[in-house]
Amino acid sequence: MKTIDEDIKNGTFRQCYLLYGEETYLKNQYRDKLMRAAAAQGDTMNVSSFEGKDVSPAGLVDLAETLPFFAERRVILVQDSGFFKNSNDKITDYLSDISPSTCLIFVESEVDKRTKAFKAAKKAGAAAEFGIQKEALITRWILGRLAKEHKKITRDTMQFFIARTGFDMGNIDKELEKLLCYTLGNDVIETADVAAVVTARLENRIFEMVDAIAGHRQAKALELYSDLLALKEAPMRILYLLIRQFRILAETKELAAKGCGASEIAQKIKVPEFAARKNMAQAKGFLGQGLLLALKDGAGLVKKYAMVNVQKYQWVAIGDTVQECEKEYVKLLTTSGITKGETAGVFEQAKGKIASIAPVVIEGTTHYYICLEKSDEIFDVNLSDTTLVEVVKYAVGDMISFEYEVAESGLCTVLSLQ
Repeated sequence: MKTIDEDIKNGTFRQCYLLYGEETYLKNQYRDKLMRAAAAQGDTMNVSSFEGKDVSPAGLVDLAETLPFFAERRVILVQDSGFFKNSNDKITDYLSDISPSTCLIFVESEVDKRTKAFKAAKKAGAAAEFGIQKEALITRWILGRLAKEHKKITRDTMQFFIARTGFDMGNIDKELEKLLCYTLGNDVIETADVAAVVTARLENRIFEMVDAIAGHRQAKALELYSDLLALKEAPMRILYLLIRQFRILAETKELAAKGCGASEIAQKIKVPEFAARKNMAQAKGFLGQGLLLALKDGAGLVKKYAMVNVQKYQWVAIGDTVQECEKEYVKLLTTSGITKGETAGVFEQAKGKIASIAPVVIEGTTHYYICLEKSDEIFDVNLSDTTLVEVVKYAVGDMISFEYEVAESGLCTVLSLQ
């Protein structure tokens, strides 16, 4: 990036620039700066732009060889061509002998630094990587934007804002505009302002769901899961992100046990330091139990079940039914030398106020999942047993009592209503 800034400042441009990386906002900022500096405003005769993987290498070379029309140089912008992910011989050969009156600007999302094309572009001009920026730089950038608007923000509110937006500068830019409009007339941005208008990422909702599970708040966890389904999030993506968060927690727990602090953990697992501190607190809520997840489609129908071992995050069992999933999970534990506890199969009584109750259809049969206040279990009422159909009359807040079979899998089978 420094090379590009110096070239723009000095007014001397290389024959080739390759901008790549996942930080799209910053990459596009430098693309626009280069285009404005290298070509005269409104010059449509000597400026060309191409995008996509259908760009013809031969046609691009022919255009690059064409002399500029009453201008110092011909500027050609090529975006997401794929030339530097799967090397192209025609482009590679031309990059070693570019016309001195041509300036090629490539903007790519993905590159392979091992390809001949990448090495040729780097040798012919400059290759600049735009990766996700560090927390300190993001914080300074946001503070600079706020200072221009004469706004102040506390450290805690800043961290809350970044936690909701993530480190994608494009997303931060959009959310910052919303926040500035919302706080028009206020000198200080409060945490409540951020909570009111800044959209939380999917990863934030997953964190909140895991946090609810860790705190044994089943009703809240189910509410968050229902919200994700309402937002049309795919169940398998939710599962992926849940497993990812559990992996982070397992690594955090292991590193913390070795005496690592938040800063060191953040470096090792590549998360911001404030996120590492939150993960350390969240990890304390888990031991080594398995977590049972019901994966639904947009219509609310259960498609798959998955059981994840929180401590051994690589242990994941998937089945079409609860029984099949549990069976596969037990196999995993057995092959690893770990057996289920002795409480499974024991019959007990439960009585309490309903915290949440939700119907699901499994293989054509309606089940009701019930969570009670001040209870860690989830109870399964299978309506194929006609003696249990009275459960449909119950709602959140009602008192209920029943007999159930204890299960360590996290889903207890209701045997009779009382």
